[in-house]
Order: sequence, then C-alpha cells, then structure tokens
Amino acid sequence: MKNTFENILKEFFANPLVSSVSEYGNGHINDSYKIYFENGDCYLMQRINHKVFTNVEGMMDNIQKATAHIASKGKPTLNFLKTLKGKYFTKTADGTYWRLMHFEKGTKSYETTLSHEIAEATGRAIADFQIDLSDLDPKDFIEVIPEFHNLDARIVQLEEAIGDNKAKRLHTVENLVAYSKSLQHDFLRFYDEDDIPIRITHNDTKLNNILFTEDDSPYCLVDLDTVMPGYIHYDFGDVVRTMCNTAVDDEKDLDKVQFNYKLYQSYKKGYLSIAKQFLTEKEIKWLDVSGKLMTYIMAIRFLADYLNGDEYYKINYPMHNYDRAHCQFKLLKEMYQYI
Repeated sequence: MKNTFENILKEFFANPLVSSVSEYGNGHINDSYKIYFENGDCYLMQRINHKVFTNVEGMMDNIQKATAHIASKGKPTLNFLKTLKGKYFTKTADGTYWRLMHFEKGTKSYETTLSHEIAEATGRAIADFQIDLSDLDPKDFIEVIPEFHNLDARIVQLEEAIGDNKAKRLHTVENLVAYSKSLQHDFLRFYDEDDIPIRITHNDTKLNNILFTEDDSPYCLVDLDTVMPGYIHYDFGDVVRTMCNTAVDDEKDLDKVQFNYKLYQSYKKGYLSIAKQFLTEKEIKWLDVSGKLMTYIMAIRFLADYLNGDEYYKINYPMHNYDRAHCQFKLLKEMYQYI
C-alpha cells in the first residue's frame, strides 16, 4: 500500500517520503487515507468515486471557489494541494481520481452527541458556512449531482426501483413502500413555494462533517463534494436527521430510534442566532419541516438502493440498506410527534 500511495503522491511532490498510511473515516462514497510523511507532515488523500461524481473537475472547481471565498474572509477551511501540473486532482492509469489535502490537526468530529452545547455550536457552524457563501452567485457553481435533493426526482427513482425490482426484494419492504407513498404530498408542498431563494449550500451536513477545536468551538465544515446551489433547508435538515436521532442510522432495534427534541431546540437556537441575519421569513417558516424532509429523502434513497441491489451506497452486509431505510422511516414517525 505504501508504494502505491507514494506513486500517486509523486503527482503532488517531487520526492514524497511516506512514513505510514492508514484508512480514515467511514464515508459511504469516497475512500480516505491518512498519510504521514517522514518529516511529520500529515495529509488526507482521497480516492474520488467518479461513478457518483462524474464531473470531477467541475466538483473540484466548486470546492475551490467556496474554500477560497471562505479563506478570503479570514475563516478556517479545507486546504487542497495542487499537483505538479497545477490541478487539484490527478487521474491514474487505472482511471481512478485522487486528491490531497492538509490534515486538520488539533480538530475532532463527533458521530453523535447529547451535549446541548455541541448542538448549539453545530447550528452556528452551519449558519456560518451559509452566510460566508451567501454573497456568491449560485450561477457560478455547477450542479455536481443533478437533482440531488430534488424530491420529485427521488420519487421517480423509487418508482423505477419498485417497477424494476432488480434484486427481487420488493416483497420484503411493501410496508415501507406504502408508507413512503402516503407522505409524498406533505413534502412536495415545499417545492411548490416559488420565493425560497437558491443559495450555495453544503448539501451533506451530517454531524461528523463538522470539525471542532479541542475546546469544542466550531472550526470548519468538511466533505465539500456536494457544495452547489440548493436550499438552506437541506443543510439545516440533514443535521437534524443525523444529530437528533438517538440511534445510529442502521440500527436494527427500532425501539432505540427516537427523536431528541430538546437537542433539536438547542441546535435551532444556535443556527438562528446567526442565520436570522440573512434568512427570509419564508425560509424560517419552513425550518421545522427541514428535518422531516431530509429524513424522508434519505429513507426513500436507501429504500430504492435496497430494491436495486445496493448499487450506490457501500454496504457491510446484505441487508444493510434495508436496515437503513427502516431506521429513517422510524425516525420520521418520531419527528411527526414534535415538529
């Protein structure tokens, strides 16, 4: 492994001397590796899943526009390295894409939290990211994954998965299919609003995509692949989905899946303490729907992938997407009791 990575690193450095390589993180899409050089420097190298991100150059261009803009305001952000040829990624002979960034030392992330202080800080981190990019023109950014959070498109994908039934699994999830259809109208109403502004958003704001300093102050957002035009509700809501769930997102014991409403209140308080400076009244009106919307979108995405035979998300066992879908739908039911 060390020799393989040294060959890739030669695209970025004239003489890379690697001390150690280890797998890093638990992302569903890309593969990440923490690399130490003999001089003590530390980097994060990622193999970009170009089947998901088909326009790698456009994606990296989005990221650079966003990070450069944040840095210009004196804020910390991810720092990607250029290759010796001046690009922010390299393509190897086997057709894989790689990029390299400085590892942000002295930072940490959380998979879960029960801390109201962390929840409030998370809200501020999301709002800070959005307000820092609020003066950029969404027209200058490409849509990295077309229709990524477009519910109409996701419903069509689910309907196609149901119709195709590639993996012959439909009979195992007919109850989830029926429940998903019963909720469609609730969330399609959001997209009928014609005066909610399009902004530059992160679009994948899981709690573990926020870095904190050792004293739990927000540092920066990571996993910027999906930075592109979107609604602020996507970012606000995905934190709700991931942070306010009392269980992991593939929990088999659904009794453990509850919605932590008090944590949600702390998160919303932190978010609005900053976001109220730039949000419209209509955006604020729809905030409480955001968590349910994003949970619903993820639920039908996991369900569709399960029906398609697990083509999109990495799985650790054959019924992994089945468990993920059940977990999201259970969380959604719990949310309806509070918001």
